[in-house]
Amino acid sequence: MRAKTKYAIVAIIAAILIVGVVWFAFFRVSPTLEAIKIGVVGELTGPWAYSGNGQLDGLNFAVEKINSEGGVLGRNLTLVVTDSKSDTTEAITLFKRLAEVDNVSAIIGGVSSSVGIALSPEAEKEEVPTIMSWAASEKVHALNSSHIFRSPVQLATPVMQGVTEYIKDKGYTRVGMLIADYAFGRSVEANLKKFLADVPGVEIDVEAAPVAETDFTSYIRKLQDFDPDILINGHPPGGASAIKQMIEMGMDVDVIIAYAPDWTELWGALHEDVFNIKVIHVWGSFDPSNPDYINVAEEFRAAKGKLMDISEVVGYMQINLLAEAIKRANSVEPDKINDALRQISYQSFLAFPMSYTAWGEFEEQRIVMTVFKQGAPSGNVNPGAEWHTEAIYTSPPLEPYVPPA
Repeated sequence: MRAKTKYAIVAIIAAILIVGVVWFAFFRVSPTLEAIKIGVVGELTGPWAYSGNGQLDGLNFAVEKINSEGGVLGRNLTLVVTDSKSDTTEAITLFKRLAEVDNVSAIIGGVSSSVGIALSPEAEKEEVPTIMSWAASEKVHALNSSHIFRSPVQLATPVMQGVTEYIKDKGYTRVGMLIADYAFGRSVEANLKKFLADVPGVEIDVEAAPVAETDFTSYIRKLQDFDPDILINGHPPGGASAIKQMIEMGMDVDVIIAYAPDWTELWGALHEDVFNIKVIHVWGSFDPSNPDYINVAEEFRAAKGKLMDISEVVGYMQINLLAEAIKRANSVEPDKINDALRQISYQSFLAFPMSYTAWGEFEEQRIVMTVFKQGAPSGNVNPGAEWHTEAIYTSPPLEPYVPPA
């Protein structure tokens, strides 16, 4: 073989190799690049385990899906998962470890309001963007907060504003409330009273039970005596049990679930009783008939073998929000991601785009109310189920919560 021919073959092979390396580096996840670490201060055991584990399923599904499609900035995402057991002291310790030792790019945490309130100042100290899960007490946010972001569960303040709009729309005048005696429950009470104060002719009766309460008999009797048109149930995690006891005691009233259980959690506690009493679910933030949700939920069902419920949607949305912010920042540095989140407007299958005020509250938002209907949902979202959910009300745009100065 002539020397020129040999050189030409070598040059062609080298060019092919170079093109292959460039393609792999820019269009595929590179095995040589370190994965982007997202920290999770989970609540996987303890009173919030049901929601916390569902959220983790959604987080894992989103990470698997994104990585299979090429990752973010050519790198895999990976979760550094911890379990605070809903203990605020443990949550703070884990948060610091994730920020200072694991050097994560962002942190997800705050299923319970107590944990969310505890983590909020830590996020400012560590300067790590922190995505709140539920943690719906407005005490999570301060006017000078700059590293806290909601996704996708809304604060109690705008949700109660939306509930007030529904009460006005239906003409209810006697509003009963069963709340848990802690930050979130008291937030539900204070906000609903504030908004209903501007609605003439409305009477309110509030019964507050301890967080660990399981026997709601005495509280229900008092509410029966009040004879409400509508009942606001703001008692996680005992709310489903309270509804069951209401039905057993013959209380016939529409119930708005003013906390964040999954649909499956309610079905597991109530079964066919959800058809005997009108259980109105809020906090989902999306219409379950939305085609975009259905497409993702069918993928989730195929991958995980269960319904993509509210908790799973929370985790899924959090990872996708962070992935979008990392892309826009073109960086895995926490400060750059934080800046991107502060400017983002991320549209998904929620009823509103995720964009933020300076203190991390949703700038644009609505609430969506759903009820249970008999029969499985359409498609392969939850085949063979005895029930599905339908949206009955979407609120007008709601004002973001503004913390006190």
